[in-house]
Amino acid sequence: MDDVRDGVMGVWRVSRSARLVGYLLAVGPACGALSAWWGVVSHPDKQNAESAGAATAFALFFALFAWWVLLRVRLELTPDTIVMVNPWGPNTCPGRVSPR
Repeated sequence: MDDVRDGVMGVWRVSRSARLVGYLLAVGPACGALSAWWGVVSHPDKQNAESAGAATAFALFFALFAWWVLLRVRLELTPDTIVMVNPWGPNTCPGRVSPR
């Protein structure tokens, strides 16, 4: 166990492909919101501004959703516990973790 850092033996996270999906869930709507704001700059009127505001709210929702559900999930293995961090809060399972 020479590679123990700050008491954590290892961390498991969501796979790279799932993280990529999470980032795309955040970036795709953000690009749509940017496009909507570009429309407000080129054609300023109330309807375009309302549309851009709604697109921004939608993009923020999906960015927070992607972070909360896909990017935040992890397992941390310490010598004494397993800490599961999920969207609803961390859970700790006491017990001895045996290295394989």
